Amino acid sequence: LVLLILKKELRQYCIFLVVYNIVWATLFATITGIMTIDKRWFTSQVHEYQDELYRLAYHILHNRENAEDALQESLLRAYSNLWQLKQPKYFKTWMTKILMNTCFDIKRKQKTDLNIDDYKESIGKSEDMTTKVVMEKAIKELDEMNQQIIFLFYYENYSVKEISEVLNVSVMNAKQRLSRSRKMLKQILKDGTMGA
Repeated sequence: LVLLILKKELRQYCIFLVVYNIVWATLFATITGIMTIDKRWFTSQVHEYQDELYRLAYHILHNRENAEDALQESLLRAYSNLWQLKQPKYFKTWMTKILMNTCFDIKRKQKTDLNIDDYKESIGKSEDMTTKVVMEKAIKELDEMNQQIIFLFYYENYSVKEISEVLNVSVMNAKQRLSRSRKMLKQILKDGTMGA
């Protein structure tokens, strides 16, 4: 009886090992396959989104050199961790998240304040410069998270779903944050309480 139980457990263990080896072999083949074709795919994705990613980095850091450094560092991080990208169709969202984290790391190191006047060129396409400047100053009055939500939604045309993925929150939470940001911005514009 003991031998039968041991044989059964040994058989189950052997099956487990076979399945385990198949899973790892498949995973290794997938990763290896991804790594061999990824140079071209990754490059094409970077070329497609590079301007948008740069604008986002510039929006957060307000300095051309820092934005370029952040983008370069983010691209290196993304390429070395490309295996973590679960679905290629989410590259833009995934890359945006990496870039935002890199920018915030740089900001934490520098402890600089936001200066909306330094990135006028990256903000919107309003033809009325007065409206544009007033809007920029109003956005500056928002806290950093609300600024990012407004920027991603209105200036980078991210969907609420994409914003939720970038911020790692539910779609409902992203909608609520966007709504709250809009209300705060509307109140700031209404009150005219913008700092000089």
